[in-house]
Amino acid sequence: MRVYLVFILLFLVRAECSPQSIDSLRQLWLSSDADLPQEFDVLQSLMNEFQSSYQLDSATRYGLLRLALSKETQNFDRQLESHLDLGIINYRNSQYDSALHHLQKALSVSEQIGETTWLSNIYRMTGVVLEAQGHPDQSLEYYQQSLDLGKENNDSVSMAMALNSLAIAHQFYLSDLDKAIGYYQDAIGINKDLGQAQSLGNNYYNLAVAYYNSGNSVLAIENLLLALTQFETLRDTVSIQDCYNVIGNIYDLQDDHEKALEYYRQSLQYSERTGDKVSEAAVRLNIGNLYLEDRKYEEADTFLRIGVDILESAGNLQYLPGGYHNLGILEMEYGNLPNARMHLDKSIQLAMEINDEANLAKATAAMGTVEARAGRYTLSLNYLNNATTIAEKVGDLESLRSIYQELTDIYRQLGNTGKELESYRSYILYHDSLLNERSIRETTRQELQFNFAKQQLADSLAFAHERMMQNIALQKVRETRNLILGILIALMLVAGLIFYLYKQTQRARKRSDELLLNILPSETADELKSKGYTTAKTFDQVTILFTDFRDFTQLAEQLSASDLVKEIDRYFTTFDEIIEKFGLEKIKTNGDSYIAAGGLPERNKAVAKDVVEAALEMQEFVTQMAEKKEAENNPFFQMRIGLHSGPVIAGVVGIKKFQYDIWGDTVNTASRMETSGEVGRVNISDSTYSLISQEPAFRFERRGMVSAKHKGEVEMFFVDKA
Repeated sequence: MRVYLVFILLFLVRAECSPQSIDSLRQLWLSSDADLPQEFDVLQSLMNEFQSSYQLDSATRYGLLRLALSKETQNFDRQLESHLDLGIINYRNSQYDSALHHLQKALSVSEQIGETTWLSNIYRMTGVVLEAQGHPDQSLEYYQQSLDLGKENNDSVSMAMALNSLAIAHQFYLSDLDKAIGYYQDAIGINKDLGQAQSLGNNYYNLAVAYYNSGNSVLAIENLLLALTQFETLRDTVSIQDCYNVIGNIYDLQDDHEKALEYYRQSLQYSERTGDKVSEAAVRLNIGNLYLEDRKYEEADTFLRIGVDILESAGNLQYLPGGYHNLGILEMEYGNLPNARMHLDKSIQLAMEINDEANLAKATAAMGTVEARAGRYTLSLNYLNNATTIAEKVGDLESLRSIYQELTDIYRQLGNTGKELESYRSYILYHDSLLNERSIRETTRQELQFNFAKQQLADSLAFAHERMMQNIALQKVRETRNLILGILIALMLVAGLIFYLYKQTQRARKRSDELLLNILPSETADELKSKGYTTAKTFDQVTILFTDFRDFTQLAEQLSASDLVKEIDRYFTTFDEIIEKFGLEKIKTNGDSYIAAGGLPERNKAVAKDVVEAALEMQEFVTQMAEKKEAENNPFFQMRIGLHSGPVIAGVVGIKKFQYDIWGDTVNTASRMETSGEVGRVNISDSTYSLISQEPAFRFERRGMVSAKHKGEVEMFFVDKA
């Protein structure tokens, strides 16, 4: 057996290593001084060398030789290590069944000899393989076991690796980005202390992906640059390729398809060079999706089909639902509905298998569109309603907008005016939400451009200064004064051009700030720009205003969808002007409801008196409009307004979009004041009354104890101008 191993080793080395390596290894193996530990080390070194250069088949062969030698010598410690290493190599080579086989063998040997040192890593790698096979629930259990064992053994390296894996699972399968970011940051702290460059780079990269998925491009770029610093130091081409891919994603998010394609192609070159097939497939799907968005269907076809074929061959399910979804969209655009159904059905089945709800929502909605094009409206509605439930759960605004747009068209075809109107209202709601999201996206894009322009200015001036010094030295040698003059003129022109570009960037940044302030309070916007996130705050005394139109649904049926939206816009625009006049903060609109507050985000801004005056002016406007409409024999709105004062929590909600919102029992009670009121009146609670009861500008009508839903008996008052 020993001679056989020597023969195979020398054959492999001769085929794949340098002549110098062959000679040194031959001498080591044939030397009478060579012992078993040295032989194991030779095989270990060769296996590591080929694994690091991504020649995974060769790495596997040397790992198997090492495993065979450990079995021949009954060295159980080496058997355990060999099985674990082979599990890692097979996973990287997309050979998941073989990887699980070796990891289970490693676990068995570990239990047999009572060796717990490697257990944490075995559990973690088992979870990684199961995740790649589409079993996130099982993988999460293994990651937690890995972390627990790392803590138990005080093994910081294993803890950091387990934290990274837990973060990935929470990010992609549990849709809990906050927890994922926390895990990444914990892992970064440990790896900084340990000086683990590779692991630290991986943590930064994964954290960048998390920030990218949350829509925070600035922090995504920041962490990608930190990751690239680590990977370039290590010359880790595989990880550099991944970074380029995510940078392409960020440019795609900013709708800069030209730049996105540039980075995707760089990423593709790296993946083809290293032989990382799964990464190559992921990049090909990204490029295909880009071409699909640009309606370049022939180009999209090639990239999408090759990407899906690679993933199918590798047995990697992570990206397949998205790949089949895009193929389904492509076939639908070709007009080939049977093929579109086939691909979308695969996407739905795979997404359900791996609990990928984001792609499940998209594929289900697309299937509804396909059936609508085929004129099968009942089946289409079933798909679209299911897609709505899933998209609402994951907060996919883009899908929700598309779904309600499709539903509006279907109900129009079916002649169901009520449903058409209802769907159109929802479409407008999500359309407006997306406009807000894109405004934030434009802000981050301008921020990135501004930072880039600052660096470009510094680099350009430094370069110009360096060139000037070189040319001055040259003219001293040649005594050519005209050259100095030419250089100075050129430098002035360059500086002037740079200054012009810098001023342009400043104007762009000012515009982006205006966009942000149109969505968020200034204090919150400043915090978001400086930190990349905001912190929720508690306010002890806030007065909340709720409005609602009576019998809105019945009145809406008397108007066309476009007339209804114009009418609501007229009222809400006037309300915006009124609350700005009195210093209130608009919180949001919800259908035909309007919500505002006084006392935040600045605690002493817009006291209860201001909120009541705003409410009375709103009610006066609605009453005047009703009288005018009634005189014209047109439908008119009547409105209830409710106010309540008390503590709230306020902050930015959501990871897919930014929206300033408020929470707490005060908000719920204010809503009850509205529903318990009367049209044409402003209904206030006892707590608001206590704040304004001495104001001579108002007169009050005590209503006594009034029953409010889920609140029991509550004392209420009507308030009017004195």
